[in-house]
Amino acid sequence: MKRLSKQLANLKKSIPFILFVLAIFVATFLWDLIKIPLNPENVPVGDSYLLNNHHSQNDTLRFIVFLILPFFSVIFYHQYYEKKFFKNLKEVVLNNDKTHLNKNTNFLLIFWLTVLIIIFEFFLLNFNELYYHVDVFHEGLWLTPSSNSKLTEEFWQSTYIARGFFGNFYPYLIWNFLDIETIGIVRFFDLIFILLNKILLLFISFKIATISNLNKNKKILFYLLLSLSLLFFTSYMSPVFFIRSFLLLLFILLILNYLISKKKIINLFFIGCLSSLSMFWYIDIGIYINLFLLLVFFYLLIRKEINYFLILFISITFGWLVIYLYLPKDEWSQFLNNLSSIIFTIDYIHGLIFPTPFLSQDTRSTKALVFFLITGYLIIKSINLLVKQDSKFILVILLIFIISIIQFKYGLSRSDGGHIRIATGFIYLSLFSISFYKIINAVFARKYISNYLNINKLNLFLLILLLCSIFINKKFEDKNLANLPYFYSGVKNLINYKDNKFINKDYQSFVSFYKRLTNQDKCLMIFTNEPILYYLLKKPTCSKYYLLYLSSPINIQHKIVKDLSSKKPNFLVYKSEVDNYGHSGDRLKVLDSYIRTEYSFFEKFKHWEIYKKN
Repeated sequence: MKRLSKQLANLKKSIPFILFVLAIFVATFLWDLIKIPLNPENVPVGDSYLLNNHHSQNDTLRFIVFLILPFFSVIFYHQYYEKKFFKNLKEVVLNNDKTHLNKNTNFLLIFWLTVLIIIFEFFLLNFNELYYHVDVFHEGLWLTPSSNSKLTEEFWQSTYIARGFFGNFYPYLIWNFLDIETIGIVRFFDLIFILLNKILLLFISFKIATISNLNKNKKILFYLLLSLSLLFFTSYMSPVFFIRSFLLLLFILLILNYLISKKKIINLFFIGCLSSLSMFWYIDIGIYINLFLLLVFFYLLIRKEINYFLILFISITFGWLVIYLYLPKDEWSQFLNNLSSIIFTIDYIHGLIFPTPFLSQDTRSTKALVFFLITGYLIIKSINLLVKQDSKFILVILLIFIISIIQFKYGLSRSDGGHIRIATGFIYLSLFSISFYKIINAVFARKYISNYLNINKLNLFLLILLLCSIFINKKFEDKNLANLPYFYSGVKNLINYKDNKFINKDYQSFVSFYKRLTNQDKCLMIFTNEPILYYLLKKPTCSKYYLLYLSSPINIQHKIVKDLSSKKPNFLVYKSEVDNYGHSGDRLKVLDSYIRTEYSFFEKFKHWEIYKKN
C-alpha cells in the first residue's frame, strides 16, 4: 500500500512536466497554422517572405504562442491545484530582501583575477595575421557609410542605414578621433568591443552570483562555472556576443546594479538615458531596450515606487532632449525617416522564414527554442517551490529571461544558422544561471557527496581551467604566448595596413582600373551587392541608398533613379560574377529598367560588367 501511495505521489509530481511536454506537441503542430493575412501589393521584394506570402510578424507570433502554451499550462496547473504560484510570484516581484548581499573579500579577489586573465588573453592574439580578405558585403555596411560621411560631412542625409548610427558609422568616429582611416583600425576596435563584452559577462556573472542565496565559497563556485560557460561562446573571431551586444549587456548590468545597489537613482538615470542612446547604437537593440523599459515602468508601478518611476521618466526625456538639441534639424528629420522606413521594410527585405520546430529537422533553430523552454520551465518550478531567500535571484533570472525573449526577434527575422546562433546568446545568461544554481544546491544538499568534495580545491581547479582556456584557440583564433612580445608591433602593423592588404588581386586590379576610368565622375553607382567598392574607390555614392539589397521598395527605387538623373555618373558597375547575393536587377526592376535605358554595355573587366552613359 505504501509503495502504491509513493508511486501515485511520484506520478502526481510528474503531471506538470507531462502537461508541459503535451503542450509543446500541440504548439509544434499549431506553428504552421498561425498565419497573419498579408497584402502582397505593399510588400517589398526580399529573400523569402513575399515569395511565400509570409507576413513579417508570423514567426514572432508563432514563437510567442510556442512559449505561452507550455508555460501557461504548467502555471495554471500549479495555481489551480496548489494555490500558491501567483502568491509566490508576487513575493518575487515585491521582495526587498538584502540579507545575502554581504561583502566577500575572497570573491572580489577571484573576480578581479578573472578580469585580469581575460585582459591578458587579449595580448596573446596574433594581430599581424588579421589582414584576411574583407567581406565585401558585410564590412561594406559600415566602411562605406563612414567613408560617405567623411566625404560629405553628413550622416543620415548622405546614407540610408539599416543597422544604426553607431552600427554603420563607428569607423567614421574612430577615423576622426585617431586621424587614421584604415580597415585595420576598424578591425582592431571590433576586437576591443569583444574584449569589453567578455568583461561585461564577468561583471554580470559576478552580480548574479552575489545575488544568489549561496554561502561564500559556493558563490565563487557558481561564478566560475557561469563565467566559464559564457566565455566559451565569445571567441574573438566568431563570437556570439559581438559589437552590437555591448549596449544590451551594459543595460543588463545596470538593471542588476539597480536591483542590488543602494545607489538606485544613479543607476536609474543611466538606464533611462539608454532609451535614446540605444536607438543610435543599433536600431534593433534600441527597440529591444525600449520595449523592456516599458516593463520596468510597470514593475515600478506594481511596487508603488512612484519616485523612481518619475526619475526614470525624467532621465529618458533628458536623454532624448539632449540628442534632439544636439543634432542638426535636417539630420534629425532624416533619422526619423530612416528609422520608420527600416522598421516597416527590413523584415520583408531580408527576412527568412523560421523553421518549424522539430518537424523541420533543423537542429539549430529547434535547439534554440528548446533552450527557451527549459529555462522557462525551471523558472516556473522555482517560483512555485519558492524559498523566500531566493526571491531576488529568481527575479533577476526572470528579467534576463524576458530580455532574451525580446532579443530573439533578431533570429526570428533573419532565420539562418548564423543569425539564430547569435540571437540565442542571451538565453545562455538565464539558462546557465538557474541550472548551475540548482545543481550546486542539489549536490551539496547530499552529505554523502558534499563530504567528498573540497569546494576550495574545486574553485582552484576551475580558476586554473579558466586560465588554461585562454590559451585554447577557438574557431579562427590565433592565440599564443609567443605573440605577447609582438603585441605593440602587431597592433601597429594592423592599423596601418593599406587597403590592398585586405582584398584579393582581382579586386586590386579592378579598383585601380575603375579609379582611372571614373576620374571625371564626382560620385559612383555600383549596381551590385559589393558596397565595399565605394570605400575602396574613395568617392561618395551618387544616391544615399548605396546598399541595393535594401532598396527594393518602389519608392526607394524611384529616389535612386532621381539621384542618378540628377548627378549623371558616366560609368557604373552593372553586374558582378562574384556577387554572392545575385544580380540586383532581379529585385530592382524599376531601377534596372532605367539603367538599361540610359546606359549601355561598355566593357567587362575580369568579373565586372561596366556600363556607360548613353
